[in-house]
Amino acid sequence: KASYCGSVLKCCNIVRLHVDTLPPNVFLTSYLQNHILWLSFLPRLKREANKQCDFEMQGDLSKENTVDIGSSFAHSMGFTEKCSYKALQQNTVHNTSAGGNEVAGQ
Repeated sequence: KASYCGSVLKCCNIVRLHVDTLPPNVFLTSYLQNHILWLSFLPRLKREANKQCDFEMQGDLSKENTVDIGSSFAHSMGFTEKCSYKALQQNTVHNTSAGGNEVAGQ
């Protein structure tokens, strides 16, 4: 069991991180946002990912030591985005409403 548990967790985290980079109208995003079992599994998945990174053991759950998009964990999994799609959209709306014409994330 233990030999494949880490691989399964990595696969689940890849799906979770990928969904965070997609707009809400994409099938995978909308499907998982409405899937009760997936939503109930997410807290445990993040908790296990934190354990894999030893963040919980060190008591260091600062922003730099998260398992979300933009973290070193996500980068190690191949996700080079600095923020999730949702955060990027919120940043764009904020910059537009503030009269700024900068591109979000730069």
